Amino acid sequence: PGTLLEFSFRAENPADPPRVRDVALTVQPPLAATADPRYLLAEAGATNAAPQDADGVVAAVRAMVAAGHDPFVRVRLDPALTVLQANRACGLLAGLDNEAGMRVEPTDPDQLYYRGYIPDESNRRRADRIQQPWELRLTNAAAATLFQIEERWHDNELKPELIVTEHPLAAPADLRAALDRLGPGMPVILVFAAPQLTVGSVMRWVQDVRKTHGYIHVYCEE
Repeated sequence: PGTLLEFSFRAENPADPPRVRDVALTVQPPLAATADPRYLLAEAGATNAAPQDADGVVAAVRAMVAAGHDPFVRVRLDPALTVLQANRACGLLAGLDNEAGMRVEPTDPDQLYYRGYIPDESNRRRADRIQQPWELRLTNAAAATLFQIEERWHDNELKPELIVTEHPLAAPADLRAALDRLGPGMPVILVFAAPQLTVGSVMRWVQDVRKTHGYIHVYCEE
C-alpha cells in the first residue's frame, strides 16, 4: 500500500506489422436478380477494393488470420439490399465472427447491427415467446402496421391469452407517435418485412425510434 507503480507498454511484436487490422466490409446488391450479394472487403480508407463473392470473403478473412492478424471489421449494408439478401449475407458474417475469424465493430448510427437481420427464430411465433415485444409488419415501403400484444393470465391456465391490437401506420413518423401515445412497453421491436423490401426502407421506419427501442430484430417473411 502506498507504493508508486510504474507501467511500461511496448508493442507486442515490435519488428512485425501490427497484429490488428482495421477493415471495412460493404455488402452490396447482386448484379443479377438470382445472384448472391457482393462484398467489398478492404483496409479501412482504401478505395481500390474489388467486389468478391461469399467464398472470396471467407478466404480473405481466413488468410488474414493465418498470417497472424486479427481483422476488426466495420460492416455496412447497402440500403439497396433486400431484406432477404441481408439475411443471407449476415448469416455468412455470423459464421466468421468468432475468435478464430473476424471481430465485428459497432455499426454506424444509420445502420442496424448485422445480427439484427438474423434474429432468433424461436421468437417468430407469439406463443413461443417469454415476453411480448412490439411487432412492426412491413409489406411495402409506404405503409405498416404496429401490433401491441398484451398477455392476459387466467387461473388454471399454463399460458396467457394474447390480446392483439393493430395500429395502422401511414408514415414512419406515425411509429414514433404511436409508441409515445401507447407507452414505451418493451424496448424491443420485431420487424416482419417482406423479402423484397430494402434495408433502406426498413431503416426509414425504425430510425426515429432507436433511442427508446434499441433492440430491433428483422425477420424475413418468406
